[in-house]
Amino acid sequence: MNKYGIDEATEAKLYDEVEEYSKTDEFELDKQDMQYKLQMEGKEIPDDEKLNEMVKEQYVDIRCRELYCEKNGHTWKETNPDPENGTSDLDCECCGEHHTLQWL
Repeated sequence: MNKYGIDEATEAKLYDEVEEYSKTDEFELDKQDMQYKLQMEGKEIPDDEKLNEMVKEQYVDIRCRELYCEKNGHTWKETNPDPENGTSDLDCECCGEHHTLQWL
């Protein structure tokens, strides 16, 4: 099991999923985003192969957190309460899922 309690069989399926993801436009956008973030942090941009692996690992980590939350429940934190409009934003501190609630 990994740090999120995902069993090895599920994690293996995620690595199959990541191979499909690596052929999408979303992957290319995430790769550009990672390059930009590294550049803004003043870090060296790795070669293309290493960058691809970093983006794939990031994808697997995000998916593991999502699966963890699906299994164990989200860790919600209220942000941006708006009493005038009767809304609150909820963000999961683990997987980053976002919801806007309308109060009754």
